[in-house]
Amino acid sequence: MLGVLAALTVPAVPGAARAPAGQGTSRAPVGRFGALLLIAISGGLGSAAANALGAFVTTTAVHVGFSPAAAGLVLALGSVAGLTIRLLAGVAADRWNPDLLRVVTAMLLVGSVGYGLMALGTPPLLLAGVAFGFGAGWAWPGLLNFAVARIAPDRVARATSFSQSGVYFGGSAGPLLFGFIAEQAGLTAAWLAAGSAAIVAAVLLLFVKR
Repeated sequence: MLGVLAALTVPAVPGAARAPAGQGTSRAPVGRFGALLLIAISGGLGSAAANALGAFVTTTAVHVGFSPAAAGLVLALGSVAGLTIRLLAGVAADRWNPDLLRVVTAMLLVGSVGYGLMALGTPPLLLAGVAFGFGAGWAWPGLLNFAVARIAPDRVARATSFSQSGVYFGGSAGPLLFGFIAEQAGLTAAWLAAGSAAIVAAVLLLFVKR
């Protein structure tokens, strides 16, 4: 659903424009569209899970026993972790040229572990979960954009706008869904749902063919 809505926001399929003769014009655009569609859906699920961090980490921290002031420090810890890992991931991508989609997959899986730790409801595990959640589960968007640029180097603007439509839709819907689940079933269920979304996002990236 996220990918379909993302597709509707883009007037043309990335890569569907003209291609040089003799380079398989009938198959390349279709394959590229499929890859970008999977990335858009994955990005939507991943950002839906991660965007709940900023909105609900402090609420969860207070729920497990932190004071409101300490809960704010917990959120600050997560923000520092996310900032640090984003910068280091960018440096590593430039220097060692890894398989970016596999790196993003790993980060989503590590982030899902963080969400699971937050679901357990104890202060030490919450701190670890926040570090993993922000540090891995919400530090991948820049790498995802870089990966999309490699998939469609001749249509970078269109391709990234397509994939980012999914990311931003998920980022907008995620906190709303998280809040609904938390209200109906509790914070533990909501964090487990976030972790499940991150796992599905990671699995989808394994099917992206470049």
